[in-house]
Amino acid sequence: MYEIARVKRTDRVYAVGLDAHGQHMCVGGRDKTVALYEIEPDGAQHKTSLIWTAVAEDFVYAVALSADLTYCVYGGTNKAVVVLDGRTGVPDWRVALPGAVWCISMLPDSSRMAVGGELPTVNVYDLANQRDVLQLPTEMLTYDITISPDALCFTNGHFASLYGRGGTEYAWHDPPSFRAISSLIATMLTSEEQLLHSMRLILDAHPAIVNARDPDTGASLLHFVISHANQPKLFELLMSAQCLIGMQADAHGRTCLHAALEQGKWRSVQQLLEALRHKRFSIIPGSMRLVAECLEAIAVDYPLDFLQYISNMPLDPEPEVLGDIDAFGVKLDSVLLCGTTQRCPKGIWKAKLAQYSRTSHQEDAEPAPRHGSTRTLSSTRITELFKPMAHKPESGGTTAAAVANDRSIEIGYSKKAGGGLQAYRVPMENFAGLLEHGPTPVSPLQLVVDAVAKTRDYSVFDSELVEHLIKFKWKSFAKEAFYHELLMYVFDMIWVLYFNMEAAGTLEYTWSDLLGKRGPPLEAAAGLSGGGVGGRAAAGWPVMVDEEPGESMHHAMRWLKGRSSGRSYDDGSGVIDNEIGLLIYLQSLVCLFACLRLLYFFQGYRKLGALMHSLFTIIIDIGPLLILLIVFIIAFCSAVSIIITQHFGQGPVGGDKHDARYKQWHQFWDAMLVMINLGVYTQSDPAFMSYGTDPQFEGAEQRFMLILYQSYMLFVQLVLLNMLIAIMSESHHRVSEQSQLVALFGHAKLILEYEGDEVARQKKKAKAWEAALKRRHRSVGGDDSLDLVRLQKEHEERHLLNLQRVCPRWLHILKPPERQRSIQTTAEEEATLRQYQELKLLIELSSRGGAEERARLMQAMRVEMSQLREDLKQDMEAAVKGRDEQLREDLKQHLATHLEAAVKGRQPG
Repeated sequence: MYEIARVKRTDRVYAVGLDAHGQHMCVGGRDKTVALYEIEPDGAQHKTSLIWTAVAEDFVYAVALSADLTYCVYGGTNKAVVVLDGRTGVPDWRVALPGAVWCISMLPDSSRMAVGGELPTVNVYDLANQRDVLQLPTEMLTYDITISPDALCFTNGHFASLYGRGGTEYAWHDPPSFRAISSLIATMLTSEEQLLHSMRLILDAHPAIVNARDPDTGASLLHFVISHANQPKLFELLMSAQCLIGMQADAHGRTCLHAALEQGKWRSVQQLLEALRHKRFSIIPGSMRLVAECLEAIAVDYPLDFLQYISNMPLDPEPEVLGDIDAFGVKLDSVLLCGTTQRCPKGIWKAKLAQYSRTSHQEDAEPAPRHGSTRTLSSTRITELFKPMAHKPESGGTTAAAVANDRSIEIGYSKKAGGGLQAYRVPMENFAGLLEHGPTPVSPLQLVVDAVAKTRDYSVFDSELVEHLIKFKWKSFAKEAFYHELLMYVFDMIWVLYFNMEAAGTLEYTWSDLLGKRGPPLEAAAGLSGGGVGGRAAAGWPVMVDEEPGESMHHAMRWLKGRSSGRSYDDGSGVIDNEIGLLIYLQSLVCLFACLRLLYFFQGYRKLGALMHSLFTIIIDIGPLLILLIVFIIAFCSAVSIIITQHFGQGPVGGDKHDARYKQWHQFWDAMLVMINLGVYTQSDPAFMSYGTDPQFEGAEQRFMLILYQSYMLFVQLVLLNMLIAIMSESHHRVSEQSQLVALFGHAKLILEYEGDEVARQKKKAKAWEAALKRRHRSVGGDDSLDLVRLQKEHEERHLLNLQRVCPRWLHILKPPERQRSIQTTAEEEATLRQYQELKLLIELSSRGGAEERARLMQAMRVEMSQLREDLKQDMEAAVKGRDEQLREDLKQHLATHLEAAVKGRQPG
């Protein structure tokens, strides 16, 4: 070994680099230049020739030369890495760094380079695409670094770190493990910008790293970030990974959503719910079950976010439940809803769709077309219907065998619904039932109602999902319970009104008097009304007032009734006005509130519920104006009362206010009522009128009273009442749209009441049945154990069926096809429907035996086809006017050819 070449520089040399064959040498150092030399053999010696030099900004501490002389890279105290063209020395790319560069290493194929130094990270760059691909944190300076296709090694203070094992195991550019990625995050928490950049590089190369899990605890990477890092931007970056994210639970069943709720990280909860709405998470039952565990906590702590999530929860398409149902002849006018215990029950809609089918009963009917139908049928469907006719077996036995074989084959789940029907399911289990993850079962609808009550945000009731949920529960059980309760209350209210009106006229009689004077009808009325609203209070008085109790109780009852207290008045007309007692007022209030109780049942009707909300809103809005109106009334009432009472006096000497003239003005509350009637309802008052007609009043008095009267009427009638009308109009316009949503809110609360009653009733029945079975088991012993098991199984099935009607596990939705179609499309669909009907007749014809019957059917078919051609021609000319003439002729010719060929192939003989 001997020295073959030596290059002298003007100052100390810090770094050198060679190509793969050692024919080129790159030199850099304290002279702030980078030079490339070519080493050529010259006999026994080698000569070096300078190829190019590049001036650096500062000292050069590290250089690297690619094996094929493609790149020459250098760095140093200039805080940058400069990539030069290895053959010319022309700068190609410059990467600015936060510190000095001490070491550079390049892969043999010149695709990647690793850089280290006085930097917080070790950086790996893609030279071809001129971008960084990896950043790994370091604790101290990196004095040296080496990179290979499988491993990355660098110094880190007192340690040397190695990533990747090479061979057939894993390399540094493979997806990092959970420990590696969690360590990287924990190390770089103090520098958010570098952390986000490093994680972005890893996610771009390996998006599935977001689903990494701790091998010890099972916690996901999202769970780790929420628990150990307060970095919303980092969490948002992980949620934007270009892959499907799994809602993974740790060893304790806790997910990232649980962690966000427990630690009160509102922004993380928002990001998770947003990802769920956009299906960034997998919506398989296991994942959605974990989400359902957190619904109650979300609704309590973050009601607005909960409502937004429910409003935008996506439905899960399930066309496979339609199976082999032929839905081309189904005309569905509205959405169908169904609750089951199974997630994907095949054929669930078969029975219901049979009710809406337009062709199920046409096989034995007259084969005339239905004009104006809009049935959808593709050309592929028509071609498939021709196939059985083309391959029809000759013998009847072969046909029967073919039919039997066809029926024995179960057609698998189809991923495409026929006829355009759209089948969906709510992706969350028990969304229409009860969530049993907390201490007590709770309905998701109850969570929605509670959240709306807190936030007053009714927009959730405008969402499709909540509307379907309310509709399902209302039709399943709440509607029947509502009308039953309404009917019973109306019956009870009628008896309450009848009893109180009758009892009010018999308060001076004892119970013996009533039985002797009025007879059994009133006794029966008293007994019936005793169980109604207020009936017990009203019906109790005649029973208590008898001739048997002591005098103290007797007088107390008489005082409450007021009829015989000895106080009455005669106004001179011969009519005596008895003083009304407390009981009369109570009976009056009972009748009033018994009727007003009917407003509760307005919640069962959307229009009436919306009307009630509008009324209450208007009352609240006009409250400030009513206060202003009361102030005006009190002010003018005080002024007028002083004038009138002083002018007319207090009445005769020694008399009281009842004997005074215009005595209504001598009591303040009576005067207030007079002013209200005068200003609001324009009722005339004798005292005011006397100032304009009685000549005994002086002119000053008349003018003053007229000024008060005109001012009062001006403010009340012209200003305040018009302001009242304006406020009511504005309030009605403002709440008109929201009233429908508020009505649904009340509707939902009503449904929840019936749901709670129904669930409690079913549980009570189940407990009673189980107790009966246990008693029977103890009585019969083991002799009848099989019958007991059978009864137990039947009871469980019946109980499950009853609960399924109220609280199903899965809610399924079937929507009709889209209805936005053009006139041209509608005409073509009518034509294809007629083709479908004709071809069904042909298929039926091919399966029937007997020459006479076949000939008769063929004759009817010829007549029908001629009529169909005429109808089709008229419809096409009317609906497709202006269409290209050549296209229309081709369509008619194509139709006629197919039909005639089918008829000729089925003619007898």
